[in-house]
Amino acid sequence: MGVPLSIYKERRVVLVRWCRARHGAPHRQYPDVDVRGTRPPEFAAIIGVMQNREAYVRLERENIDTNAELHVTSSDATKVSILDPADGRVPSGAHADLKIKALVGGNPAEAHIEVHFGSATGPILSRLLVRCFTRRRVAITPHIVTIHNAAGTGGVASTANVAAIMDHVQAIWRHSGVEFTIGAAVNDSINLATANVLSDTPFPGEIVTVLGTNWVANTINVYFVSQIGTGSTLGYGFSRPSSVAFGTGNPGIILGDRTAGGVVHDTPWAAMTSRTRRGISSGSGTRTTSSLPTNARTRGRGECSCTTTTGRPSRATGRMIADMACSVAAHAAVVSSRISTSRASRRTMRRTPREVRSWLVPTD
Repeated sequence: MGVPLSIYKERRVVLVRWCRARHGAPHRQYPDVDVRGTRPPEFAAIIGVMQNREAYVRLERENIDTNAELHVTSSDATKVSILDPADGRVPSGAHADLKIKALVGGNPAEAHIEVHFGSATGPILSRLLVRCFTRRRVAITPHIVTIHNAAGTGGVASTANVAAIMDHVQAIWRHSGVEFTIGAAVNDSINLATANVLSDTPFPGEIVTVLGTNWVANTINVYFVSQIGTGSTLGYGFSRPSSVAFGTGNPGIILGDRTAGGVVHDTPWAAMTSRTRRGISSGSGTRTTSSLPTNARTRGRGECSCTTTTGRPSRATGRMIADMACSVAAHAAVVSSRISTSRASRRTMRRTPREVRSWLVPTD
């Protein structure tokens, strides 16, 4: 039976397709799938899995009968094993979720999950490249900051839900073999010109003071404050090189709870639903844009400025910290992160997995 297709100039036709096994926020067992592997050397969809960890991925029947006999095998069972289906026979239906496990690590080690027609040795209809990463640990020190006025009064601590944010960050980077060790939150109290406001003008303004407060060496210091400046800035991130270039003293991340206009950036909610398109630039001068329905922009020095136009909270916080965390490793002269935060793990897999991990200096 033929399959009706609309074709304009050209169209790539596949019988089956790989996709994420779960919709919604990032999850430690449900990696994003990079389906753009139509060029060498992969010629396959791609996912990443940390060594000795399990993951789920979905196989969809797109242009083949839902009852067609399909089998999945691993090109190297010493690297990647298929746990479900145990016998390799794909259940009938529009889609099936496969469970796999990375048995080895590397930077990365690789094996393919292959879809065969008719039998386990039948013709191959599709491949999924699985990249297996050795675990690399990186330390983060969160800071909950209370900003008082010059007289030492009027300050209120940031309301950021650190646990929710960091759980989101862990889920994004686990599939690249990166695991963050989250230290105990440091409660900082500082006196600045205006209570609850970190001034960033003239730049760097009071950023130097914040990044110099109880800064912990050999970790990524993340400072949560009530508000940044009098505009719509949501956060800053500085690598070691950009901290020198912009005179901030120390590298680190600063994130605000709200904008000066009163729009609340619900940090826990943002951490679960954000969709920022690109990595935060760290002094390269590159302008990047956001795919949100907001006027989110990053402006060269690692700043993400988000002006909400829909009346909803900006959703950049969680992805922003995930990406910044890899570009401001406090104890390494790292370059700016250039991976996608729209699908952070996806572009890590596709573009420069070894390079991304090289920016992260391990603590183990």
